[in-house]
Amino acid sequence: MFETHVTRLPSTSSATTSDLLRNAQNIAGAAEKLNLMTRVAMTKALDAQINAEVDGGTGDEAADIWRTVGADYRDQMRSRT
Repeated sequence: MFETHVTRLPSTSSATTSDLLRNAQNIAGAAEKLNLMTRVAMTKALDAQINAEVDGGTGDEAADIWRTVGADYRDQMRSRT
């Protein structure tokens, strides 16, 4: 859909259009990776929080869970760059 809109633009040079499409694809790919990493982290956090609540955990355990999820997220971000 994006490509069809780009082809309607007045052409100044073919390199500009191809650069725009490539950059848009890179941005879309990065957004998809970020979405996947966020979903994985949220799933882990939700599972851990449910387990803590079922086991009769306190609020401190929930904070530890989110701290661990945050650390996992930072590690994933470092490994992707």
